[in-house]
Amino acid sequence: MKLFQLALVTIVTFSVIKASAQKGNEVNHFSMDTLKYEKMMDKIDRKYAYGSMGMIAYFKLEKGAHISKHKHPNEQITHVLEGKVKVAINGMEYIVKKGDVLIIPPNVEHEFWALEDTLDMDMFTPLRMDWLNKTETYFDKK
Repeated sequence: MKLFQLALVTIVTFSVIKASAQKGNEVNHFSMDTLKYEKMMDKIDRKYAYGSMGMIAYFKLEKGAHISKHKHPNEQITHVLEGKVKVAINGMEYIVKKGDVLIIPPNVEHEFWALEDTLDMDMFTPLRMDWLNKTETYFDKK
């Protein structure tokens, strides 16, 4: 019975976690190109890799994309690789363009608008468990 339970947990884990090559406390080496983008909503695609304490995510945002106001217990470091976004935080608006970095502390509400087609790399610590558990609520998947 325990072997069956272990097998079931393994199957469920790998079906929830898209990049099964990623293991918690082991050295992992792979190409981000092998990970597929997932469609989060219209104009927004995401892929990510993670270790035991942090993760990196790539967002492809088409011009006009909007990520609604949300917050999470994770520090977020955003690096715009291509394009330009507007980010609203605490009543302030930041224009973040190619090469810029924006650091968002934990539990601070923020909202994104793509002003151009954008490639955005975000780093999070600790892990975004809402992503791994598929419980994030701020993507409107119409």
